[in-house]
Amino acid sequence: MPLLTHEVDVIQGFVEALKKHVRTQLRVAELINANCNSRAFADVEFKSVSKIHWAIEAKSNLSPDKHNAAHKIFGELLKETGHKPEKLQTRAAHSAGRCTVLQ
Repeated sequence: MPLLTHEVDVIQGFVEALKKHVRTQLRVAELINANCNSRAFADVEFKSVSKIHWAIEAKSNLSPDKHNAAHKIFGELLKETGHKPEKLQTRAAHSAGRCTVLQ
């Protein structure tokens, strides 16, 4: 039986909404992963109808480690991109409080 976390409901609801989204940049064409326990993929990873590859980490405010959510998501971003922390920290600091796509 899979490990249930607070993020499971968030991920499932988010993916269902993305499957019906009107914008082709956000609508799921190919779902790669929708599982918060994967080591190889982001919590939500998919290719959109317009061929954008999305990798999204989910974090719930109900998690016991919610105070550490920003650090965990930032760590995942570092693993995915392979960039040096200083460069990403500068970019992340400028986008604090907003959802930002780093390319």
